[in-house]
Amino acid sequence: MKTFVKNLLTLRILKSNLKGVSLDDLRDIMKNLEEVMADAERYEEENRQEIERRNQELQELQDRLNDLNLSADEKRKFFSVGAPRRPRGTVEPKFRFPKENGEEGTWTGRGRAPRELKALLDQGHSLDEYRIQQEGGQQ
Repeated sequence: MKTFVKNLLTLRILKSNLKGVSLDDLRDIMKNLEEVMADAERYEEENRQEIERRNQELQELQDRLNDLNLSADEKRKFFSVGAPRRPRGTVEPKFRFPKENGEEGTWTGRGRAPRELKALLDQGHSLDEYRIQQEGGQQ
């Protein structure tokens, strides 16, 4: 599609592509292009009007909020985006591995793996090698 538009926008290429096309066909092409342009202008105007309407509604809402004299904390409480995050419970570590400084590191299995553990896995070690055995022999 980009090549097509580029060809239409470059006069030399356009003349070359339309060489030998009859005047009646060129008029039909022009008529079609004018219709496409009218559609695009209508669409652009509708979008502009919609954006203008939304901005006006937002400004009215902002004015009403300012009239309420809410504190910043109250605004955040009532107008925060999305559902409040539930606190996640603590999880016991599932993996124990040696760190570069000789200490022992642990990982719950949540989120990204620690850099040292990832390096060990990249060397060909298995994650099961570092799994912490639970009481009773369960994993």
